Amino acid sequence: MRTIREEKRVEQRIDEVRGKLPRVEEIYEGWKWRLARAPELGYRMSGVTPDTYLALSVPEAPDHPSLLFIYRFDDQYVTIIDLVITPAQTN
Repeated sequence: MRTIREEKRVEQRIDEVRGKLPRVEEIYEGWKWRLARAPELGYRMSGVTPDTYLALSVPEAPDHPSLLFIYRFDDQYVTIIDLVITPAQTN
């Protein structure tokens, strides 16, 4: 298991939506757990050095946000360098 590190802007993005989007913190924490154990599950961005990966959470319910993780990893750490939070689409 790797240690998760977060860039400051990632923490700021979570703080901005805390309490406004259903389950965003729970989804975020679950994905951190998952990435710490299997960071290879993401898609490696072609042509980007150092190797950078994308992982997208798929909403479990229509009112849940999706989260796009942009991260790098090595044998010890997963560093989340950015996070895009997309609120649920309402029609």
